[in-house]
Amino acid sequence: MNKSTFLAFLEEPVLPRKRLEIPPAINFGLEIEIEGVDFDTVKRLIRNTTKNTWHVEGEISLSEKGAEVVSPVLQNREATWELVKKVSKTLHFLKPIFEDCSFQVNYDMDILKDEKSILNFVKLFMAYEDVLYFFSRGKDENIRKSAGLYAGPIAKKVYQNGNIERDLSLSDFAFLKQNKFFALSLKEKEIIEFRTPNGTDDFVLWQNYIMTFYSMLAYANHATYDIQKINQYLKTPFSFYANLEIESLFAKIIEFAAMIFPSELDQLYFLRQCTLGNREEIKTYLKKVS
Repeated sequence: MNKSTFLAFLEEPVLPRKRLEIPPAINFGLEIEIEGVDFDTVKRLIRNTTKNTWHVEGEISLSEKGAEVVSPVLQNREATWELVKKVSKTLHFLKPIFEDCSFQVNYDMDILKDEKSILNFVKLFMAYEDVLYFFSRGKDENIRKSAGLYAGPIAKKVYQNGNIERDLSLSDFAFLKQNKFFALSLKEKEIIEFRTPNGTDDFVLWQNYIMTFYSMLAYANHATYDIQKINQYLKTPFSFYANLEIESLFAKIIEFAAMIFPSELDQLYFLRQCTLGNREEIKTYLKKVS
């Protein structure tokens, strides 16, 4: 991807995709938190929109005027995206707020072929967790107040445990099992859950999250996995959760996109989401680099 291609893409309308670059046999699921809504109304509208295939639950981390919309197992098919788009429109109609909300994507852990791939994936997540937080701020470019409690950075926990001075192993990430307090968790039934630091009802952002998290899993299996680059980041403590600035992160954002996305289009969608509201800063940055 070159500079002129990206700048041109920034000026184009944001359009949803009919299908993503995910194999059709891959299963995933969504959990969408919203607040400022009437629970019974949400339940009725989602039941009508999805013909009772999705359901609505309460969620302890939300206010009493909150709800969590949960999908069945989904696959990358045009019919799936047509329905998910309808769910997005239904939620948008309700005018929810996202003060303490998250958007969650679940994938089967068997996408990762062995324990080495699992470790590769968790290391990748931790090494680029600052980029993922920036990418996942939602359309209002905000990190919810409770993100530190319900979507905390795994890097912070690992560093607090003093594990940065040696090579990390899977045992260093045992705290992620059945744990709902981090941006990543390893759930029952061999499920990996990604939890963003901000919620949204925006369909294009949903697709971007789903595509990005799948691409990370696929890259962890790949022969091109750059363990030297990953370990370089893991050996350098940082407090990104206190200071997310686009100028200091943009080179790393570009590096991450090129690393995990084989498709230039997916890179462009990822980069544009990262640069919402920062177009002038991005243009200035790109003029400085070759």
